[in-house]
Amino acid sequence: MERLDVVEQGCTIKRKDIRFVIYKEGIIDESVPYFEVNEIILWGRQNITGPALDLAFEKGIDVLFLSLSGKLKGKIQGAKSKNIYIRLAQYELWREKEKKVLFAKGIIKNKINNQYKLLKYYGIDEPEIIEIKKKVHLANKIDEVMGFEGMASKIYFSHFKSIITNDFQFDGRNRRPPKDEVNSLLSLTYSMVLNNILSELEASGLDSYLGFLHAIKYGRQALALDILEEFRQGFCDTFVIKLINRKEVKKEDFIYNEEDGMRFKEEAFKKYLEKYNNEKEELTKIIKKQIGKLKISILNEEEYKGYEFSKRRKTKVCD
Repeated sequence: MERLDVVEQGCTIKRKDIRFVIYKEGIIDESVPYFEVNEIILWGRQNITGPALDLAFEKGIDVLFLSLSGKLKGKIQGAKSKNIYIRLAQYELWREKEKKVLFAKGIIKNKINNQYKLLKYYGIDEPEIIEIKKKVHLANKIDEVMGFEGMASKIYFSHFKSIITNDFQFDGRNRRPPKDEVNSLLSLTYSMVLNNILSELEASGLDSYLGFLHAIKYGRQALALDILEEFRQGFCDTFVIKLINRKEVKKEDFIYNEEDGMRFKEEAFKKYLEKYNNEKEELTKIIKKQIGKLKISILNEEEYKGYEFSKRRKTKVCD
């Protein structure tokens, strides 16, 4: 175990010697030694005691508080990286408009290329996406770059439902809250990967709030959102497609309410986390590698090359 997910609602995490002990209604539900944990995720309504937090601080274990839809509500962690020089280089690059726009173009060109390659993998040839990618270099402002991204994503998601072979319906991207099972899976997986990226960014010394593509805004971790773009098709969408097409998730695994929209039932959510955690180790290696590339690009003021979707071509699956 590397990550301790506490999903069942109303639990309390306490410390007992060198262990994190999870209590449910006063009864021990699980007990885990600290050396098997590098991150604690508290989903929904959970409690953690001061001594348990002390153990987490002492051993360098981050504690994240997430909503049941995967949105980060708060995070408790130890001291951040002391590498001020990488942050200074990041700030300087952000101040130079032309270089910042160039960085943003690189992120979006890579994303659009990933969209094209994922569709191609499923036997869908969409040359218009490549034509949009070719136009990205014409952009002089971040808003123009995002405009091309929006055009490509609209085309990409118009084909998404033809890739899904199960009985799930998908009529386009919606969120906040997601209205159907596919959008729920996409939003949750994007949030999961975003949280992974945040953890690695903070360990790297980069400022997660200062991005090049996403505008800075109070509370928005823009750089993490920048990096997420390359993993949307490179990991997230392919992971969701796999879960659906292999029938590892079913429509009856979900429940809908007005506040949260469509989301997993508790037991199904635990199964989802198990499948995600099976992929997490390899994903974390890739994220670390990409952040390392990002740091080199910032320090050397050179173009950043994002993570690319890479799978052998697959024959299109018919509905």
